[in-house]
Amino acid sequence: MSTNALAFAFARQAMADFRTYQFLERTAIGEAEPIPVCHRLLFLQMACEKLSRARLYRQASDLGQVKELHTYTEKQLPIILRETYARQYRHHAAPHLVQRWRDLAAVVQVLAPAAEAGGARPDNCEYPWTTTDGSVVSPIDHPFECARLLRAPGGTTFLKVLEASLEFAVTEYQS
Repeated sequence: MSTNALAFAFARQAMADFRTYQFLERTAIGEAEPIPVCHRLLFLQMACEKLSRARLYRQASDLGQVKELHTYTEKQLPIILRETYARQYRHHAAPHLVQRWRDLAAVVQVLAPAAEAGGARPDNCEYPWTTTDGSVVSPIDHPFECARLLRAPGGTTFLKVLEASLEFAVTEYQS
């Protein structure tokens, strides 16, 4: 299998994950029992991870180069967003916006249980964890700072540019 075929497959799956995130976000609004934020963020995290991996496969000449990487969202996603922003708006994103995207990419990356930031961040969207005082926390009870950051200045732009990045990847990586 070629790296280009994998790039396209990952881009398509990333788009499906992002569309699921969007659907869950829309569905959560106004519901008596909203969909837990951990479930919504899980699909966002997976979309970002797969888009980052798609880009790496697109650039790699060897499948092994990408398979060995596990925590690449934090590094790749801001690059992808900057490139998309420049392509879409025909100018570079302001430095404060790029920094916000870096911050969000770092927070999104550690939503995955495999990326606990060296044990410093046990909170994740999938599995319960034990805090330093011995309490057990379930993701459905955790507020997740990422959800608030996505609604703050720069967060909504992050989501818009992420969607444009996904659309570009699906179209461009097909060839």
